[in-house]
Amino acid sequence: MNQIINLFKYNLNEQIIKMNENSFEKGKIISLLKNLSLIFLSTWVIYAFDIEDDLNLPAIMTIVCVAFVLNAFLPISYRLFFFFIVSLVPIFYFFPLVQAFIFIGIALALIGVCHLPFSITIRKLLVVLFGIGLAYCQYAIKKTGFVGGLALTSNFVSLLGVMFMFRIILYLHELKYQKEKLSIWQSLSYFFTLPNFSFPIFPIIDFKLFNSTYYNQRDTEIYERGVNLIILGLLQLLLYRVVYYLLPLINEVDGVLMFFYYIIVSYLFLIRLNGLLNIAIGILRLFGFNLPDIFNYMFLAHGFDDYWRRVNIYWKDFMVKIFYYPIYFKFRKKSTIIALVIGTILTFFFNWFLHSYQWFWVLGKFSLRGPEIVFWSILCILVLVAVIYQTKNRGKSKSSHLNNKTWKFAFTRALQIIFTNLVIAIIYSLYNSPSFSDWMNLLIKMKSSSMVEIGYVLLIFLLALFILALGVWMYENEKFRTLFRFFYRSQDIYKFVFLTGILFITSSFASNLLSRKNQRTLQSYISHRLNKTDTEFQSKGYYEEILTGDQFNSQSWQNESKRPARWIRLNKTGAMIKKDLFVSLKPNIDIIFKDGYLTTNSWGMRDKEYTKKRPENTVRIAILGGSLEMGTGVDNNEVFENLVEDKLNNNRNASDPNYEVLNFSISGSSIIKNIEKFDKQVKDFEPTHVLLSMHEKEVFHFQKTLRWIEEQSESKENLESIFKNSPWLRDLVDFIEKENLSFDPNMKEEEEIKKGNILIDWCLNHLNKKCIDEGINFSLILFPSLDNKTQNLNEIEQLSKKNKIKYYDISTAYSNYNKSLLRIAKWDNHPNVKGHELIADALYLKINKKINLNEN
Repeated sequence: MNQIINLFKYNLNEQIIKMNENSFEKGKIISLLKNLSLIFLSTWVIYAFDIEDDLNLPAIMTIVCVAFVLNAFLPISYRLFFFFIVSLVPIFYFFPLVQAFIFIGIALALIGVCHLPFSITIRKLLVVLFGIGLAYCQYAIKKTGFVGGLALTSNFVSLLGVMFMFRIILYLHELKYQKEKLSIWQSLSYFFTLPNFSFPIFPIIDFKLFNSTYYNQRDTEIYERGVNLIILGLLQLLLYRVVYYLLPLINEVDGVLMFFYYIIVSYLFLIRLNGLLNIAIGILRLFGFNLPDIFNYMFLAHGFDDYWRRVNIYWKDFMVKIFYYPIYFKFRKKSTIIALVIGTILTFFFNWFLHSYQWFWVLGKFSLRGPEIVFWSILCILVLVAVIYQTKNRGKSKSSHLNNKTWKFAFTRALQIIFTNLVIAIIYSLYNSPSFSDWMNLLIKMKSSSMVEIGYVLLIFLLALFILALGVWMYENEKFRTLFRFFYRSQDIYKFVFLTGILFITSSFASNLLSRKNQRTLQSYISHRLNKTDTEFQSKGYYEEILTGDQFNSQSWQNESKRPARWIRLNKTGAMIKKDLFVSLKPNIDIIFKDGYLTTNSWGMRDKEYTKKRPENTVRIAILGGSLEMGTGVDNNEVFENLVEDKLNNNRNASDPNYEVLNFSISGSSIIKNIEKFDKQVKDFEPTHVLLSMHEKEVFHFQKTLRWIEEQSESKENLESIFKNSPWLRDLVDFIEKENLSFDPNMKEEEEIKKGNILIDWCLNHLNKKCIDEGINFSLILFPSLDNKTQNLNEIEQLSKKNKIKYYDISTAYSNYNKSLLRIAKWDNHPNVKGHELIADALYLKINKKINLNEN
């Protein structure tokens, strides 16, 4: 019998190999041309929409386009070797030559350890020790920026982690039971997979499945399945962009309607993960690896155990194979239910641990957040209850089951789907919350719901239930399945229409059909700018040196993963002096800060050396600002204020005064801190003019200062001591109490802006009065933003006009440039050298001939 089976397998394999050998038959050529056209159009869409450029997906797809053609016409016996060679190309593209060879050497060494002539236990131990060494490298890189004499980036070790952190577990597992001799190209191709180098989160592909599915069908059919999955992934990533911009700020959530809107939109962010992993598997299919789908319509799950089976099937299979089955079969002799309970609980424990372990290799830090632990615990309980229920009811009569062609079944199934996904969405919002208390505050906001809001929620629920039930009923009835099959047969047409239609909307012709407002909206969608939530995080990082992005629902998390260890906050450099509200740089320092040389003069200013007394026939301009004005990320001579000073002096007439522009700016400053700096430092330098910088979302920049003041107010002794040192602050505190301007973290953005503008108005008048008393001209600079927003600046402009304060509006300085090219780094919104040049040019044009001695 075994001989007959082996003979059958041999004949089947021979038929498949023969079927996949090179053939220039007409049908195969047409199929290849069709698939190549769709791959080319897909790549064009990826470039046109800048899809996952931070993950280097456009570069990978370019390699795929070329390699697919060559692979398709190679003899099948050479294709696995060719796939390995092609998979090496991105390594040399993404890393310098020396680092590329080091990377390949480490990877080959790890694979080699798995094949040492020792027992499998010793080999596993050696792999663990090797992994600990790499983990230390990742830790060292995050701390110091390099390992030994090699400037290895965190991305270098992260990529090795992505390649080996899970696959080597499955590889060793198969080696333990493998009887047939492996081809070296099977092993190398398994780890050096082409799309691997573009996806920090990569599917956990089973080694046995990887090899058993290699050209196990006609090659053209496998290629078509790959193209379909790539296009599906593109559709999901484009849909994600729409969903991404729909996410409201958490402080905009007020009531049950906004609560459900928020959790559903954030839950739909999983579309991005679906899209990325689908493209990864689709690329592998283009090279003959006929791997199964990785997701099985996860949003149609009708139970928590069903959800676990549908979402990321590769991950589920990995957990079941490595953890659940060994645990389950160990305890099954005692009791099936006990084995099921222990197996499920321990599997979900390892599930949480391995997600955090994965996060360590991607970002260099092990996540131990409370919300994540609670999320996995709740999901474990839900799945466990569902599995126990299914186990206990497995042997019952099928007569109790509903006829799946009836409306009753359709509505029951639709209700199950909605309930399952709604519960998952609620606990998923917990997973994405910074803390458990933040999530509880989100739930508490539902208390303010009106009956009208509750009515709207119920109406939406009933509408969704009816539409979903209709879809289920149509799917279960044969006459409508015929319609679905018709659409399936016409899928090639739809694929070409979809890709060409998407490309059309990027054309200038399509743009000209829209209004200017809609053109800006379309451009935001195409270029994929940050949404309100991520912009809020960027804004905080921009002014307060707070870097974020370690949440899965943040678009900027992959930029954060590339942030080198040297990219630290200014207060971590030891270069700052702080006394209550007064913050300054230390005198005579010389450091490298965010790749820029930062030096200070004897007064603690990032500037040239100046005398404290203003020289005769000199216009002295004092700049007050934050990290942008200080010149984060550029050298001293490249900061805009130095460029403006040079322009003013180089272009003045012989009779004109000399100009000095003094930079008193420092990271983390706010309008409140700048008032303190004026009192404690600026006025002593006898400036003729004070220019205060103002930015987009200025109302959010002093909240940290207000929180500090509020903390000091808890102790009257502390507050009186601060008032003694800063008398003006008493007036500010009295004004805040009188106008009830305390800031609640859960406050709506509109109210926050309203209160903030009242406070800005007071601060501007107060600083203006101080300047008038000192005989100093006071003006504002309205700075440009790298986020394309100027609404708040318009409000500040109106405040300036109302209070008759002069201002220089340079908010359009970046308007003719690609703003993504003006940042010092993808993960940091401070302007680079070119950005400072544009600011200097715009400011010089505004103040030239307007600032002179006659104004004093």
